[in-house]
Amino acid sequence: MIAVEFGEISEARQYRSEERIVDARRVRHSDGNYVSEALPQGHRVYIRSLAASIEIKQHSANNIEVRGDDLYVRYKDRWEPVTSKLIQQASTCKSFFERNGKTKVYNVNAFIYLPNIRKIDLSKMIQSDSLSRSIIYADSTLSDFISGCVYQEGVFAKGAWNYSTLGQHEFDFKLCVSSLERFYNAMKPGVLEQERLELIGKKFVDRNKEWVKSLGSKMIAFTGLAGTGKTLKLLRASNDLLEDYMDPVLFLTFNRALARDLERLMQLQNLGSSSRITVWTIDSFLFRLASRFGLYDDFKEFIKDKKRDDVFEAIRSLILKEVTQGEKAAHIKDTLLREFTYAAIDEGQDWFQSERDIILTLFGPKNVILAAGTDQCLRAPRLANWKQDAKTRGSDTQVVPGKRSLRQTTNINKFNNALASELELDWSVVANPDLIGGEIYLFEKPTQKILECMFDELLCEKRRYHPIDYLIMASPSSSVSIVKLVGELRFSVWDAISEDDRDSIPLQDQIRCVSTASCRGLEGWSTMILDLDRWLWFAINRNRAIMEEKEAPTFFESEYVTQEPSLEDLRFLPKWFLIPFTRAKSKMFIQLPESSQMRRILLRLAESNPDFVVVLD
Repeated sequence: MIAVEFGEISEARQYRSEERIVDARRVRHSDGNYVSEALPQGHRVYIRSLAASIEIKQHSANNIEVRGDDLYVRYKDRWEPVTSKLIQQASTCKSFFERNGKTKVYNVNAFIYLPNIRKIDLSKMIQSDSLSRSIIYADSTLSDFISGCVYQEGVFAKGAWNYSTLGQHEFDFKLCVSSLERFYNAMKPGVLEQERLELIGKKFVDRNKEWVKSLGSKMIAFTGLAGTGKTLKLLRASNDLLEDYMDPVLFLTFNRALARDLERLMQLQNLGSSSRITVWTIDSFLFRLASRFGLYDDFKEFIKDKKRDDVFEAIRSLILKEVTQGEKAAHIKDTLLREFTYAAIDEGQDWFQSERDIILTLFGPKNVILAAGTDQCLRAPRLANWKQDAKTRGSDTQVVPGKRSLRQTTNINKFNNALASELELDWSVVANPDLIGGEIYLFEKPTQKILECMFDELLCEKRRYHPIDYLIMASPSSSVSIVKLVGELRFSVWDAISEDDRDSIPLQDQIRCVSTASCRGLEGWSTMILDLDRWLWFAINRNRAIMEEKEAPTFFESEYVTQEPSLEDLRFLPKWFLIPFTRAKSKMFIQLPESSQMRRILLRLAESNPDFVVVLD
């Protein structure tokens, strides 16, 4: 990706078109509407700035083919399309600029760069203008590049001038650059991230493993309780498929906070210059599908008078209809499978059944790898039975169970197992003997003193850990207070409790704050759990609603939150209540709830484990 602002004296600031380009000139009429006209040969174009995403392919001429409007390159014994992905890459660049460059970008041009190919090697094979204008060769000039930009995005006419601009007229290039510099300077791995990167890099798809033999012939399902590393296993398998087999993987999750966290991890790992694991939320994927394949004529009209959840449900219904019986079904499947060989599904047990049906229809069960938690259904009204649906489609499922703790130290693992026993939950995770130690701190309410204890390594400048290694979980009602409290210690916050930062990538110098309901898949060297009363009541009421097949209450906002849960209430406590307790690796801070039942249990555990559970004043 490149962005260029042309200086006042730059010779490239003014460009004269070398040939006539159809529909490249936008002229504004007196009624305010724009119409398209041809840009005449030799017409002058005034360049403000340009942005482009450039895919580099080092292939030689005998490993490249032209098929219609698409360019294919060979990897081992398989041909992969590259130019068909350019529109998506340009869209991703726009989103990147907006999230991390803090500016609106209207036009991002998309190119494929072939440094080992000259124009003469391919020009006779290419019949499509759109394809020829999207390729940069070894002997291409700056004029060729700008000509391609003008062809792709056009120019806006104003009097005798034609403007080709990156953003709006008030676009602040220097502000954009400074924002991006801060972003990249903070794109350094924290200690936990470095450990995860090392784990992802280790060989996982061992040909001798029984489940590996089922890749491509059965659906693969990694199962286990929270904390057993299902998401990481999914990433490791995806990485091996990409590196060893050149099989691109689409990684899908419904958790926006996790998606941003994994995007950061993928950028840190810099997976393959030619391809990498693509991480999207399922909602983002479905919106992209509907937009890319023109499944609605007018998006604004489509979502008119619909509430947020209704829009998502309408999109799911629309796409499910199209991929199962629509005329575009074959085209959609063919295009997707050219771009992605496998779909990796995180927390598969908690997907809506319509989402499951869309994925299995598009990719087929044999091209799906999923992570599924044991009894962790808190988003969907009922369990998404991928295994049964795959069977009805003629495919078996290879289940790969996990029982050992991946991230938790032995003391935290012991504490969680004891807590599960006190709550009479069917929960038991085997401790990892390689991760010893661990501390738990109980406190009444978050104060600067409590946060100073949590951030001790940062404040003492021991420099082993970074702010991004810390994770705070709270209800939406605590967003302002906890973010303000952390800010008073002069730490920057990635606020994914509210909507403020949920669509941006966290940086190394930011403390991550997320909604407790969105903490799955995340981890922290040190974590803090706030608003345990609200989480407790939400878990009770959510599970009760599922069992009674009723609509679930809103996250955390329960009218019962100030009441004392009875023993009968606790019978409705699901195993996934323990998810936030499994996010810590070494230190866990827990706010004591006001409800005496849960409070007594935690204090009883502190009393029976005084060597590693501390009650703070």
